[in-house]
Amino acid sequence: MKHKLYRIFFLIFLIESAFIFTSCSGSEGKETEDIQSKVFLLSPGELKQKINEQSLKLSSLDCEGDITIDSPEMNSAGSLTMSAFKPDSLFCRLDGPFGISIARFLITRNDFIYYNVRDNLVIKGESTPLNLGAILRIKLSFDDLLSGYTNSYFFNDTSSAGSEVSKEKENYTLKVKGASQTAGYWVNSKFFYVEKYEIYDSDGKTKLQILFSDFEKYDNVYFPSNVYITNPSEKQNLWISYGKKAFNKGRLKFKLGIPKSAKILQW
Repeated sequence: MKHKLYRIFFLIFLIESAFIFTSCSGSEGKETEDIQSKVFLLSPGELKQKINEQSLKLSSLDCEGDITIDSPEMNSAGSLTMSAFKPDSLFCRLDGPFGISIARFLITRNDFIYYNVRDNLVIKGESTPLNLGAILRIKLSFDDLLSGYTNSYFFNDTSSAGSEVSKEKENYTLKVKGASQTAGYWVNSKFFYVEKYEIYDSDGKTKLQILFSDFEKYDNVYFPSNVYITNPSEKQNLWISYGKKAFNKGRLKFKLGIPKSAKILQW
């Protein structure tokens, strides 16, 4: 009887020892994993440089695709022809069903020319977020427009000041704080292209969100097939699905082609 009791106590001791050892090993393993994660975490400045390196691989873009706009002012879908030249020029031609031309516009960092084909009306003005929002049906700055259409983000300031970075699974998250707003970047940790971009106001409310999906590699450039841009407060949404694409072919290849009979309006 005593031998049986000793054997039972011995088995219990072994089980408890194994449990304690496993618990300690698991805890130490997690701590080691957390320490390794922090060691290999890029600083905000280093991550900005990596994003810049990816961005510099794209200097110009010519493409065709489909575009859908959903906002209180407009609900429409059509085809898009676009030519972008970084860092300061964007041309777009919008066509409706059966190839009916809707609009053409040329936007630079300073000003824009928008041609409403149906009304034979030309609108000219400065490239302010308010003006761009009026012609594009979604309010955003020129930099956000060009970066959003081309998935190309660039930081002039590559310091870590006012910025923080974290990592979860396959993505880095970079937050850059400004005087009146904060920008957030969700970045692929292997190839350093931006998968999501958001702007928050001082109260933490989302002012703008841009999502990119279905990335493919073209001539050393990682580029999305789909772009979704939304301004939640204004209920403005824009979807782009890219088809044919050509990279780094040079300057803008299209012209507005405005007839002399067009009425011109200066904003």
